[in-house]
Amino acid sequence: MQIAVTNKLDESFKPVPKPNRDDWLRNHEEKGQTMKSFERTTSKAVP
Repeated sequence: MQIAVTNKLDESFKPVPKPNRDDWLRNHEEKGQTMKSFERTTSKAVP
């Protein structure tokens, strides 16, 4: 899973800009999420 979301990451996404004065993240600190946490909480939908 980690390879799928990190392969050629620089080519796939633009960097997240620094938050502006009125942006949520500027006023509310968030820790982020580890890959392990994401894998535990993501639903495992099967068609």
